[in-house]
Amino acid sequence: MDRIVRIQPMQYIHLLDLNTNVTVLEIGPKSLILQDNHELVEGPLPFVVIPPGHYCVIENPVKQPCEPGKQCDLKHGSREMRFFKEPFPLYPGESIEGARNLAGYKTGIKPLPVIGQNEGLQLTAIMDHIDGDEERNTGDMWQLEGPLTYMPTPFAEIVKRLQPCIIKHGEAIRLRAKQDLIDKKGKERVTSEEWLIRELGAYLPGVYEEVVGVVRAHTLTENKALLMRAKQTCEDALGNERNAGDEWLVTSEDTEFYIPEVSEEVVVEVARTVLSRQEYCIITDPVNSKGRNQLGKRELRKGVTSFFLRPGEDLEGGILKSYILENDEALVLSAVDHFDDYSIKRKPYHFVKMTGFMSGISRVVRAVMGPQSYLLKAYEELWDKELSEEVEDILK
Repeated sequence: MDRIVRIQPMQYIHLLDLNTNVTVLEIGPKSLILQDNHELVEGPLPFVVIPPGHYCVIENPVKQPCEPGKQCDLKHGSREMRFFKEPFPLYPGESIEGARNLAGYKTGIKPLPVIGQNEGLQLTAIMDHIDGDEERNTGDMWQLEGPLTYMPTPFAEIVKRLQPCIIKHGEAIRLRAKQDLIDKKGKERVTSEEWLIRELGAYLPGVYEEVVGVVRAHTLTENKALLMRAKQTCEDALGNERNAGDEWLVTSEDTEFYIPEVSEEVVVEVARTVLSRQEYCIITDPVNSKGRNQLGKRELRKGVTSFFLRPGEDLEGGILKSYILENDEALVLSAVDHFDDYSIKRKPYHFVKMTGFMSGISRVVRAVMGPQSYLLKAYEELWDKELSEEVEDILK
C-alpha cells in the first residue's frame, strides 16, 4: 500500500490516529506520509461547492472555532444551513442531509425555495428560537408571503406551499378561524368564527384561516327581491344594524348584486306584485313608515300599480278582479269593519247597494239581483244564508 497521500487543491482527507483514536481533517494542497499509527479513512475528496441560489443541510456540524489537523468537537443532533460561499471541506463526523456519501454530496444540494407573487410558504417551529423580533415556540406556525426567496433555518421546517384564492366579480370567500387570531384587517376573531372576504383579486388565507367555500351573489332585478333574516345581532351587507330575528327586504334599488353576510340568511325570493287597471288586492298587517307591521290592519290597493310585499305582509285572497256593472246590474255590499266611505261612516254589517254602469271592489258579500242567469267567477262561490226551517219551507 502506498503510504504517501497526495492531496490536490480543493481536496481533503480524513485521517485516523490509531494511538489516540482521533480522526482529523487534512486539506490540500499537500502530500502526507502515513505513519504506522495513521489510517486513511476518507479521501481524497473534493470540497463541497454550493452554487448560487442553493443550500445544503449539514448534520452534526463541528463547534467553531475549529482548525484542520486538530481534534474538533461535534454538535451531535444539530443541523446547520450553508448557502452559497467559498468551497469548504466536511470535518470528520459531518454529513450532508440527502447525500449518498461524502463523495456524492451533490444529491444533498437543494435549490432555495422561491415564493411567487400572491403565493405563500407555511412554516412550523421545531424548536424554540428568536426569529428577528418574533419569539417562536416549538409547534408555532406562521407563513411568509411572496415574492421572496426563503432562506431555510434549522429551527423551522416547511409545511407546505400556499396558493391564493381568486375572488371574481359577484363572489366572496367564506373563512373560518381555526383558533383565536387577528385577521389581515386587524380585527380580532375567535375560534370557529366565520366571515367573508369580498375584495376582488387574489387572497392568501392566513395560517389559522380555513376556507369554507365560495359564496356567490344573488342578482336582483326590478321584478325580484330578497327577503332576508338576521340569525343573530349583526351588521348586514349594506352596513345596517340588525337584531336577531329581524326581517327586511333587499331590492335592486339597494344594490344590483347582494352577497349575504354569514349572520344573515335568505328566507325566500320575492316576486313583484303587479296590479292591472281592473285588479285590486287587500294587504294584511301592512308595514308603516317606520318599517313596523300594523298587526290586524288591512289595506286596500288598486291597480295600476306594482310593489313588493314587505316582511310580515300577506295578500288576503290573492289578486282580485274589479266588478264591472251595467245599467241593469247592482251589487249589495256588507261592511265588515268601521270605515269612512267617502263622506259616509260605515259600520259592521251595514249593507250598501251599488247600481249603475260603474266598477266596484267588493270586500265580503255581494248580491246579484234577478231575474237573470249568472256565471260564477273563478274566485267566487255561492253564499249560503242560514235560515230557520219554517222560512225555508215557506220559500219552497
